[in-house]
This record gives sequence, structure tokens and C-alpha cells, in this order.
Amino acid sequence: LDSRDPSANFIERTKSVRNLETDASNVERLNRWTAAWKMFLEKPHTGFGPGTYQYTYIPFQEQKFENHLTVKNPDNPPPGSGGSAHSEIMLQLSENGWPSTALFVFLVLRWIIIGLQKLQTKNHVLIACWLGLLTYLFHMQFNNFLNTDAFAFLFWTFGAGIDLSIYQTRKNEQPILQ
Repeated sequence: LDSRDPSANFIERTKSVRNLETDASNVERLNRWTAAWKMFLEKPHTGFGPGTYQYTYIPFQEQKFENHLTVKNPDNPPPGSGGSAHSEIMLQLSENGWPSTALFVFLVLRWIIIGLQKLQTKNHVLIACWLGLLTYLFHMQFNNFLNTDAFAFLFWTFGAGIDLSIYQTRKNEQPILQ
């Protein structure tokens, strides 16, 4: 089972997620997570700085996880590879340390709680924003795209939509977003 096999159906691709024997993509993901965690342990309070992961993680890689997708030179990554931590949280920890990551997690948890509290209002735009945010929150455990314009725009727009829902000051006032 290989997640990149074009002939694989949905079930086979789903099963390939746990394949650490022959799926280089999964093994490389473990390599990136391990490197990010080691970087965090080295600089837990400040991290290595925003945007530095792809240039800093190479010496933190685990040799046992290295494969044909492993980056040895950040200026010349192998085809089908790149310099990402494959997790928003791990990227935050390695680049910005625990304080920034804690703020990010707090903000996200706040949006989840607000969304849960407002579900009974049947505000369709709010529910769409909340579900869109939840979808990305699941996805961000395995990839990171907040450095991509389109994904960042959607993520922060969903969050802003949820925040706007709390600014109904009077009970009879119409929701800002409907």
C-alpha cells in the first residue's frame, strides 16, 4: 500500500496512512515531526524563528527515517519533497516555541467553543465557518498550509466569521452574518 499509487482506491489510500514499511511519504512525515520535536526541545521558549524550519531541521533528522524524500540541501529538495514540518503545531513549536504555540492553540480552542455554543442559533454562515475551521484543524495535524495564501485566507476568515458571531449585543439584534 502506497499513498501515492494512482491505481489505489479510497479504502487502499486510507489504509496506507499507517504503512510505515514501504510508504516513503509516511516515513518522511515521521522524520519531519521528529526533527521539529528535537528543534523544540533545543529552543522551547523561542524556537528557531518564523520561516526557518526548512533551513534548520536538516541536522535534527533521524537517520532511521531517512529515505528518497529526505531533504539534505534546503535549496535543492528531492522531487516530490519540500521543507515543511507536515504539522502546524509541530511547525509552531519548532519555529516559535511554546508561548506562541499556546496562544495559537488558545485561539483555536476559543473558536471551537464559540462555535459549539452558537450551533443552536442555526446561523448557516457561522456553522459553515465553524465546519470549515474544524476541517482544517483536523488536516493541520498532518500538513501545514497556513503559509499558503489561499489556505491562510480561508483559515483566518473562518475564525473572523466565528468571532463576528459574538458581537451580537442585544437579543433582538439580527446576527451580523446570516
